[in-house]
Amino acid sequence: PCAEVLAELKAPEGVWAVLGNHDHRTDGALTREALRRRGIEVLTNQNTELRRGADVLQLAGVDDWGWGKADFARAMRGVDTGRPSLLLSHEPMALDVPETRGVSLILSGHTHGGQINLPVVGAPAAYVWDHLKHLRGLYESEGTQLYVSRGTGVIGVPIRLGARPEVAVIRLEGQYVGCAETPRQPLGSHSGSRLGDGVALARALAGGEPPSLALRSFAAARCSHAEFGVSCGTRMATEVKSLAKVL
Repeated sequence: PCAEVLAELKAPEGVWAVLGNHDHRTDGALTREALRRRGIEVLTNQNTELRRGADVLQLAGVDDWGWGKADFARAMRGVDTGRPSLLLSHEPMALDVPETRGVSLILSGHTHGGQINLPVVGAPAAYVWDHLKHLRGLYESEGTQLYVSRGTGVIGVPIRLGARPEVAVIRLEGQYVGCAETPRQPLGSHSGSRLGDGVALARALAGGEPPSLALRSFAAARCSHAEFGVSCGTRMATEVKSLAKVL
């Protein structure tokens, strides 16, 4: 049933996924095949490149760490972290793995945002499992960003408290820095850019118009500025619109 719902997602450069712990608990091979039959490519410790004209985004996906399926070295093989890169990892502990250092952005879930968050105490689950220290929202370590979605599901007790369900729409755009002559522009709009303007990685609207911008942050990357013939920096901006509602 989940694969049938996700089959409605469409994107010019394809729809991409990685498996998580519940996928493997059900049947990893069956889930992977169900998604692929519906046009969703599953990255299993692999990477690829998404191209829009001359612009390139390196996309990697790692299998589930909790089930011992993750091979970060294999997933990142050949990825140039000096260029825009994105890693899909169900578990947010990927931020602490040496192989992911330098990746522009990691997208994760798994935590349900803690599922139950109590006043003052916070999420009890974070005290029980060390790998849940990144519960929800945006984190950064040594230039690598991690966004952890609260998701929409539950585990164990069928309730959520202080962790509203979330579907996130993320927009990547470029900002040149280090060259006074160059104004801020979307990636793909200038000869020195590396990523297409507004690459939509996934869009699943939970009804109605998206609310106002929740956060904006920047991951460092590098490019060659062709017009001015000098070396300058570019940044990959991550704009996240939270589409949260009580289900």
